[in-house]
Amino acid sequence: MTVLETHSCRSSYGRLQYVFQEPPHSYQKTSRRVLACSGFNIKLLHDQHGHIANTQNGAYLEKQFKANLQKAHNPKRKYQAQTLIISFSPDEFDTTDLSEQANQALMLVKHYVHQHFADAQSVIAIQADGDGGKLHAHVVFNTVRPNGRTVPTNRFNIYKLRTNFDHEMIANYQRVTGNSWTNPISKQQKRQDIDNIVTRSQWQKSLKKIINQVKNEVDSLREFVHLLGTQGITITERKKGTAWTYHQTINGKEYKVRDFYQRVKK
Repeated sequence: MTVLETHSCRSSYGRLQYVFQEPPHSYQKTSRRVLACSGFNIKLLHDQHGHIANTQNGAYLEKQFKANLQKAHNPKRKYQAQTLIISFSPDEFDTTDLSEQANQALMLVKHYVHQHFADAQSVIAIQADGDGGKLHAHVVFNTVRPNGRTVPTNRFNIYKLRTNFDHEMIANYQRVTGNSWTNPISKQQKRQDIDNIVTRSQWQKSLKKIINQVKNEVDSLREFVHLLGTQGITITERKKGTAWTYHQTINGKEYKVRDFYQRVKK
């Protein structure tokens, strides 16, 4: 399952230098920091064959980011850039053919960014130099668009990013890679045993199973709540947000239970 992270950055220079100028963090899979590169509304360095070079100059890119920043109503704004990290699972890209798969990952991420952030200035870098050797993408967005207007922060809402990228994988992963893609969370939405749940205890047992699976697939509380919602499980807060109640309707019957799994160890 693809994992997404997003962060606000005070310095676009620092982030661009980090993505392109640092040495590889690990040589497990590759000796190169960047395997494939692209961007929107920005000039990138090209190699001798006219292709976009994998090695870019952070200062050169930041100069173009700064030119847009100067057009903003507040050129001294606190946050200059927004980053999006898209980490693919080994099931999606096993890195057996790193060069080809890096270009496939770039195609997916580039199409995604074009669909949802075509008006923003951005740079995309595909890497596999992390400790686990997973293929992942760094996307650095300028918070100010070429017209001088800012990119609304709600466009970087993690729920929206996750949902939109899942749609990207559903629509284009097989076309790009030749392999089918299945969301390990959404595939559980229609469980074979759902029609057999007739008692409260059976439902609680099923709910615990889903909760444990979802917890293993996410990295944040917000994503945990969102993914439960995709399976028809909603949460209401009690005691000023310190306690939860789970709700789910199955075959027209509503079930609910307080945060039972936290009773022993909150």
